[in-house]
Amino acid sequence: MQLIWGREKADTQAAANTDDYVRRVLESGELSGDLRKPNEQAPRDPTYVRIYRAAKPLPAVAYAMPGPGTIEIRLEHEDANDFRSEKCVRFLDVKHDNKVAVTVSNTATVLIAVELTARALKKLNTDHG
Repeated sequence: MQLIWGREKADTQAAANTDDYVRRVLESGELSGDLRKPNEQAPRDPTYVRIYRAAKPLPAVAYAMPGPGTIEIRLEHEDANDFRSEKCVRFLDVKHDNKVAVTVSNTATVLIAVELTARALKKLNTDHG
């Protein structure tokens, strides 16, 4: 399944793992995804997938970027503390918005990203109804 276009600019394995992540989170039925291009003020990969709640597209739950194989998840750092020792996980503070980034390099790291996305979705559903 080719969920992400622009693969010629992405590492093949990173793009495949990003595809796997997107497929897994969309299978839940609670999330949707759409392909995006970056704006000039926030350059990213040539294309990326925004993951959001099916019923309420804002705020986004996560961004999947195929080039580096990175998933940025809107999640407070303390909600991911049990993954702090994982080498694939980074804690980001982007424009006063906490995010957790996961580099998806194999199936185990994809599953970590899926788990953290589920936590973010649960938190968004609780906080924003």
